[in-house]
Amino acid sequence: FLPAGEKLYRGAQVKVTKEEEVNTKTKNLKSLVKTAVSPRPNKFLLGQPWKVWWWYKIGETREKGFKAFLKKKLGEPPVLSSRVKPASIAENIQSLLDNNGYFQSTAQGDTVNKSYFTKAIYNVQVKPQYLIDTISWVSDSSKVMKALENARGRSILKEGNPYSLNDLKAERERLDLILKTKGYYYFNPDYLMAYADSTVGNRKVRVYLNLKKETPVDAKTAYRINKITVFPNYSLNSNSLDTSVAGAVNFKGVYIK
Repeated sequence: FLPAGEKLYRGAQVKVTKEEEVNTKTKNLKSLVKTAVSPRPNKFLLGQPWKVWWWYKIGETREKGFKAFLKKKLGEPPVLSSRVKPASIAENIQSLLDNNGYFQSTAQGDTVNKSYFTKAIYNVQVKPQYLIDTISWVSDSSKVMKALENARGRSILKEGNPYSLNDLKAERERLDLILKTKGYYYFNPDYLMAYADSTVGNRKVRVYLNLKKETPVDAKTAYRINKITVFPNYSLNSNSLDTSVAGAVNFKGVYIK
């Protein structure tokens, strides 16, 4: 049933070689690397792609109907060898390792063919992981920067922890949430810039945090409460709400209507 020149993708094999100073277990490294490997192969039973067989055996169907139902439930489209891009996946693996602090690690990808099947082989050489040396704010005297610095107490980033791009993203999200609670409603985590200096030596990384120069003024402005109006007779069942303060009574700065 396979198209001419195509083979069925049988999955990938990941081989990890690590330097002696790498403390992470090989099993964990393989699990990490496999998150960058695609596509996912078809399901096999006793060495046979049974779902693909059903897909071809049932053949063309209408969008709806009993045959379409069977094809959807029993079959799955074949993952063909033309979808496998080992060189691109190897680059993705290297980027993934860089994002987790395993700088200068390398990966190579290739395929092997046997009968009707093709299999991807990835050889990965892992370097020791870099750790965070220091975390610094490139600060100024603005109120938004002071608010950011005051929020460092519960930072996700810790000196001595492994460098992780996911941790940097999570820290930006955390800081954005804190600023939102302080009235910076137009702030966005994308306005926070984090860059790492890995030239310190001894496999250490210095992390610098700062606001981007193009951050809008509104994003750096904390909004304050202007007026409080209480509607004591408001009901959830009402179709509309009169939000005007006409006729409201000012009691100690609070308008009661």
